[in-house]
Amino acid sequence: MMDESNKSALETLPLEIKYKIFGYVMWRRPLKNLSMVNKKFNREVRPFLLNAPRTLKSAVYDEVLVQPEVQPQTRGGHVAALYDDNIIVYGGNDEDGNVFNSHLWIFNITNGQWTKHEVVGELTEYVVWSSSWVHNDHLYLFGGCYYNYDYLSNDVHRLDLTTYYMVKLNPGGNPPSPREGMCTRTIGDDVVVFGGWDSSYNNDVHVLKNFSGDCVWYQPTCTGVIPSQRAYAAFTQVGDVGYMFGGRGRGGVLNDMYALNLKSFVWTEVEQKGTVVPSKRCAATLTAVDSCNLFLCGGWYGSTLNDCHMYNIVNKEWTQVQLPGFEPRYRHTTCCDDDDQLIVFGGWGKIRKALNTIGWFRFDFD
Repeated sequence: MMDESNKSALETLPLEIKYKIFGYVMWRRPLKNLSMVNKKFNREVRPFLLNAPRTLKSAVYDEVLVQPEVQPQTRGGHVAALYDDNIIVYGGNDEDGNVFNSHLWIFNITNGQWTKHEVVGELTEYVVWSSSWVHNDHLYLFGGCYYNYDYLSNDVHRLDLTTYYMVKLNPGGNPPSPREGMCTRTIGDDVVVFGGWDSSYNNDVHVLKNFSGDCVWYQPTCTGVIPSQRAYAAFTQVGDVGYMFGGRGRGGVLNDMYALNLKSFVWTEVEQKGTVVPSKRCAATLTAVDSCNLFLCGGWYGSTLNDCHMYNIVNKEWTQVQLPGFEPRYRHTTCCDDDDQLIVFGGWGKIRKALNTIGWFRFDFD
């Protein structure tokens, strides 16, 4: 329930804006109308709507129709991130061995259109299974491989999202080994890296301190229940805590779940309840919809998966989410646009066939 001050704040809004916000949250707006309510306004209202833990009521999946001549090549193992009202996509490869490092693709959430931008400067070729984050109009890239998994990197690159000029950074300290398939999350001006594959599976944690300035690598001491070595795990963040599900390790594919405090570096194993706990999988995505709900999507375990699940952090419980029309995939990306809406792009589908479709998961909560 909202408190009285929150109610008063909402009551002062114009009727048209109230209708748009609450109609948008309740999913009364048709998908084909991609226009967004003012983002600044949405970010001010959203905390009122998330004061209390929310339980998922329903969800739908819809694919966006775009002009076929203006869209990225099919790919998986790429990176993607939310940037203002856009989804940016870079790197990855297709089933024929083509690696995509020469252009950045931008999907505009407002008009539903793709634009293509040439990347110049000190380009990296290691753009498959790399990790990324966005900060102050820059896309940062760490590690990855060049299609053939024998060629790995531990370089850090920065791409200016206003000029599309890329530079290679030269951090001090002792960097992680060259690797792919690691988990990466930011905390302030630092980025935390876990695990990955460097010809064997890892469970080490490294921190790139002050990544936007005079950056330096160091390795913190972790305590608690430390997870086993793995790569290709699904990883997301809520506040100062990173949540990880599954992945692939020395003993095979996994379906355990862990939380890492990104400030204290204390690991805890996460309890998983529910009538349907997700099966083992790697190359899936785990995305925070809000401070209470984590959405697990797709992955691979012997075959390509399309089942989806929502984890409630408060109840420690999984709920399977039925989403007709969602094509099986792994090595895809999902981004949350702050409006109970996730955008999924690409990945590899059945029989290792790369995809370039973009779709929307829309959620309705109690």
